[in-house]
Amino acid sequence: MQVPKGYAGYALIIELTKKEATIEPLERFLADYDIDPRLWLGGDGFITKILWKDFSSPIDPLGPENEIIIATGPWTATAAPQSGRAMLGCISPETGGFGSGSFGWFFPATLKYAGFDVVIVKGRSETPCYVFIDDKRIAFREASHLWGKETGETVKAIREELAERYEGEVRVLSTSVAGENLVRYAVPCADGTSCPGRTGAGAVMGSKNLKAVAVRGTGEIAIDDPRGLLESSYSAVKRFFENEPFLKVWQEGGASTALGTTGSWALNGSMLAENRNAADFPHLKNVGCLNCHNPCYHWLQIKEGKHAGLRQLGGHMTFMTAVLRNLEIQDFGDWIYFERLMQELGLDPASFSVSLSWAVDLFEKGILTEKDTDGLTLRRGDADLVARIAQRVAHREGSFAGLLADGIAEAGRKIGRGSEGMAPHVKGKPSLLKDPKIQALIWSLGALTSPRGGDWLRLHNVYELAFVPEKTDNYPKFIDRTCEELYEQTVRLVDIPEELKKKIFGDPPKIDMVWVKSTKDKALFAAWTEDFVSLFNSLVTCMFGAATQFLMVGFGPTTYSEILRKITGWDMPYEELMEVGERVFNLQRLFNYRLKGWDSAQDTWGDKRAYEPARMGIFKGNPVPWDEVLQDYYAVRGWSPRGIPTRAKLSRLKLQTMIGELEIPD
Repeated sequence: MQVPKGYAGYALIIELTKKEATIEPLERFLADYDIDPRLWLGGDGFITKILWKDFSSPIDPLGPENEIIIATGPWTATAAPQSGRAMLGCISPETGGFGSGSFGWFFPATLKYAGFDVVIVKGRSETPCYVFIDDKRIAFREASHLWGKETGETVKAIREELAERYEGEVRVLSTSVAGENLVRYAVPCADGTSCPGRTGAGAVMGSKNLKAVAVRGTGEIAIDDPRGLLESSYSAVKRFFENEPFLKVWQEGGASTALGTTGSWALNGSMLAENRNAADFPHLKNVGCLNCHNPCYHWLQIKEGKHAGLRQLGGHMTFMTAVLRNLEIQDFGDWIYFERLMQELGLDPASFSVSLSWAVDLFEKGILTEKDTDGLTLRRGDADLVARIAQRVAHREGSFAGLLADGIAEAGRKIGRGSEGMAPHVKGKPSLLKDPKIQALIWSLGALTSPRGGDWLRLHNVYELAFVPEKTDNYPKFIDRTCEELYEQTVRLVDIPEELKKKIFGDPPKIDMVWVKSTKDKALFAAWTEDFVSLFNSLVTCMFGAATQFLMVGFGPTTYSEILRKITGWDMPYEELMEVGERVFNLQRLFNYRLKGWDSAQDTWGDKRAYEPARMGIFKGNPVPWDEVLQDYYAVRGWSPRGIPTRAKLSRLKLQTMIGELEIPD
């Protein structure tokens, strides 16, 4: 099969056990894995196909047979907007099923400039090592002296060892102490800044004695229509600036925290802007990954208090929500310190914070005592206690830390005494917030149906959550329009075909409190957004161009189609691109069904309180109709009532060859 322009042209297979590296032309590699690049694009598409071929039965995710797969896409490292992303995949240590995560900064682009679209790391090194990809030269280097080092120190040490000629020439994806100690939700971190979260890949790297992958790339990417790409990219960014209603809040108030800013949360983006402006060397704009027009990183400096002297590149919503909603920490310095601590230790902030919050619930109910917690009195709102426990978990110091390190589902099984039914997870993975009933229906539905387990970023839509009634409408203070006016604009702009838009939002399309409280066609919207996320994770590009502030009025499939044509020469219209996303998502579902036997029985909350009448939100006083909406969702998907893709569905998506001996409904 012919690979078009836009791809680097090679795949790299690293065998740690034998310290061997094999470089394969991408055409041969794709043929071996039966990957048609037009059907799968790259990123999550490639990862899903690779995992499908390499794993047909369950494995120990922390055994040497697991793989680390890094996959860029045709978008990566080009002049397209937000082209600094890649995906990292493996079998998840938290769930035992499909795992992948997006990450950026400059490692992905540098890897592609080195000539590689895909890297697969297999086996296990006898002693700690790291791999250096220096264009097409691959070296295995000793890393015993790096074992036990946190993220920032590791990056600095490797760059010094490799004698980079200028700062940032060598990019480093490394695991930290949590990964070395096999904390099941440990994550690696690229350049100490961007982590493929929710994967547990840091633990997989630790199990392989792989401290890091470093890369230096000096090549180029051939483009089908370079001038056309620049013109289309400029036009897309111009339209974005003209139409994104939250752009002013995003730029002035704090990037991805704009939702918290307009909602006047105790921690919010306005604090980031104040910190930035008061820095010794104020940065008037945020910074981002390669070619980012909508950057979400902040240069932060804590000048006073117990964290005085801390400098951090970050300030993201995930960390804010984790400490504010789960742990009730409300101090700005503590928030930023928590973010830095999670990155330095290599801990997933969602899994850690939800697990600790659950442990606090158990402690308050007497299910856990100080005897179980190694003498700690568990409580929320104590930032020093949180930091102490995070350190213990990352180092597996003590029996309580070991419980939390094994993940919330396993910890519940070990503790018993009713704790299992209070554990807020799906398929072993906690969602971002400890209580699913306070979330919007579409957002929570995504946690149930995500191939990664309890999650929020594979459906990435909170239209309901961001909509507020008139009496609590703060939007005019920030964007000079009411919530109703904002949604009138966003429904008009969102890149969904008009007939489908009418089916989801009514005729004429409209979002109001009636729509927010209804379950009608929420499943249809949920499935569309999942396919859309799978699409941009296969290209690979950033959610903050596609789904800015969760309102989905940024780039859509129409923009992707135009820019992808300039990169590759492919003429892939809207419908074909969205079918790629649908294909990838369905194979991930089928993969988990084959590997783990997951069907509708696993699309449930571990926390049984989710099935009690809601205490707040749009279903307050009533049970959330999970089963009803899930059955609507399965029907929309073309799946059986058991949540399994049907033969007809798989045939339409060109997946019929995947059926094999699986029991697939007609």
